[in-house]
Amino acid sequence: MSILRRLSTMAQKVIYDAHYPLQDLVEGLNDGRFFRGTLRILQKKHELAFVENPVSGEKDVLVEGTDQNRALHGDLVAVQIHPKQRWKLLKSELIQHLTLHQSEGNPEDVVLGENSITFQGKTYNEKNVDDCFLQKTGQVVGIVEKKHSRKTMGYAKAYNKNFGLFSPLDARVPRMLIPVNQLPRGFEQRPKDFSQSLMIASVERWEMTGKFAIGRLLEAIGGDNDDLVHAATRGILCEFDLDDLPFPEDINDEIPDFTITPFDVAERREFDFRNKCVFTIDPATARDLDDACSVEDLGGGVFEVGVHIADVSHFVKPGTEVDTIARNRTTSVYLVQRVIPMLPRRLCEDYCSLNPGIDRFSFSVVWKMNREGEVLERRFGKSLIRSCCKLHYEHAQDMIEEPDREFEPGYLPEIHNGYTARDLSKRIAVLHEIAQNLREKRKKYRLRLCVDTTA
Repeated sequence: MSILRRLSTMAQKVIYDAHYPLQDLVEGLNDGRFFRGTLRILQKKHELAFVENPVSGEKDVLVEGTDQNRALHGDLVAVQIHPKQRWKLLKSELIQHLTLHQSEGNPEDVVLGENSITFQGKTYNEKNVDDCFLQKTGQVVGIVEKKHSRKTMGYAKAYNKNFGLFSPLDARVPRMLIPVNQLPRGFEQRPKDFSQSLMIASVERWEMTGKFAIGRLLEAIGGDNDDLVHAATRGILCEFDLDDLPFPEDINDEIPDFTITPFDVAERREFDFRNKCVFTIDPATARDLDDACSVEDLGGGVFEVGVHIADVSHFVKPGTEVDTIARNRTTSVYLVQRVIPMLPRRLCEDYCSLNPGIDRFSFSVVWKMNREGEVLERRFGKSLIRSCCKLHYEHAQDMIEEPDREFEPGYLPEIHNGYTARDLSKRIAVLHEIAQNLREKRKKYRLRLCVDTTA
């Protein structure tokens, strides 16, 4: 390396701190100096990110700008909380508190500073307010696991004679410098010709001195008007590492035939719902019906509410090829013009689709609850069901809005097992009432579902 080049490299401004070595990260996590969590970068304001606070009941930790330290959205990171003097004042919450609790409080008396407010002549900042009015901030000190694929769609434009500048469609992914010799033929001479050509690139490295990451072009996928949907679909599949390969031709050999044996009936006797009013509610275009519900009035304002999920485990055994593929895919993926199924069609559209009038294996959760949504009893178990109707969202909405409506022949799908449209309307009305009451409780008490993503 020439002396001039070395001097130029040394003179580059350091933007990011070095990540801690793995051993130091482990020690810091164990002794409490660091904590780990998933980095959530805001889509529309990518300079802001949050990591769930390990202290129960406290607000998530804010990670701003360069403190994200080259981690990407979804990565499992180690975070060090900043000293208190770097925490952010929650101005709106403090103003609301002061104006409510001061006898002569008026929001017009507030003067806003950079990280302070002045109210009735007194200045409030991180030094003299309770911690509940402060937003803890922190810095990523290491990436525990790169969950983000580092692949992304975007467009490239000229940067200099050696590199093109790649701008991802997802603002949470950094812009990248890509060597010109990797870009499509003709880009170097006519870069504007490629301004509307979608490309897929991957982040290869991101130095401490790098305003931009260094990237590698994976594929130029086009994107002119004629093939925009195809190109964008190809980009999505690559960006999220989605497997869209056809299932092996012999995959159905692993799937047992559909039979309900006396043993199956005996095993699921406590949860045999085949003669009860079970129904599905899905989009009109749905082909795989994997969940159903049921409601029975037990009297005294108490109802038995059931949710029934197709029992895939009855057909897919651990360690089989079907199991391996399904584990990797995790879920079916619905795109604009196609569906990538998690399971072979024999399962997702037949054996494990809760089609009406047909016995199906399922797993059920059954609650006894009142109209307020208070749970009095709960049960879980393998079950058998026979759905009586395949309702669409529009049908259910009609029943909610017009509970006494007499539906004209042919408007609703066929109803099986001796039940009627009135039976379905009554049950959907009960579910809707319970759902409304639970929603009001959630708003009133600010309830939320918390999932531990660090375990």
